[in-house]
Amino acid sequence: MHERPKALLIAGSSRAGATTSESIANYIIERLSTKGVPSTKLILNQLFKSETGADEMLKLVDDADIVIFSFPLYVDTLPYLVTRAYELIHERKKVSSPRSSRFFVVINSGFPEPHQSDTAIGISRRFAKASGMTWAGAFAVGAGSAILGRPLQELKKKTKRLMEALDLASDALACGVPIPNDAFKLVSKGLPAWIYVMAANHVVKKEAAENRTLERMHDRPYLR
Repeated sequence: MHERPKALLIAGSSRAGATTSESIANYIIERLSTKGVPSTKLILNQLFKSETGADEMLKLVDDADIVIFSFPLYVDTLPYLVTRAYELIHERKKVSSPRSSRFFVVINSGFPEPHQSDTAIGISRRFAKASGMTWAGAFAVGAGSAILGRPLQELKKKTKRLMEALDLASDALACGVPIPNDAFKLVSKGLPAWIYVMAANHVVKKEAAENRTLERMHDRPYLR
């Protein structure tokens, strides 16, 4: 690995505008910069709209010592944009001889339980191995919808454990050492289910009130 490793951060949300995936990527970039690691960020939703976007991504992957994907969970697995990126990178790795980069993923989902991302993590791990990259691990971030594209630093207590985990992971990746178990433990704690249910109920009732349907939430018009 070079004296100053290069990192590539890829945000894989299909949504336009600010996303949780990009917020996490931005935080990692800032942390890596404090360790002297230059980083490049790509947003797949924008990248694949360009005819040259895929080639740009592959060149950056070839040149990166650290490749990090940040993306949301879609029906227990990867968003299409991430699947497509994995396919392109895998094909490139088979025909070229790039450096052996370290591969790390951060998956955010609306579920309170981190284990909902197990399938997506398994796919990512196998992709890394098949593509000749070193698997550095994965963070499964539960209740990621609470971030809503905002900087993690602004959310303070809500993202405190996540930021601590990302700090540990970023520092380890920058130094070329394994990510410590403490980082994975911080993320695995997730959000208590009762808090998630309470918050979700509040959001639904608020939207129902705004649409003047609060008193009709339990209607069953199609039941005979």
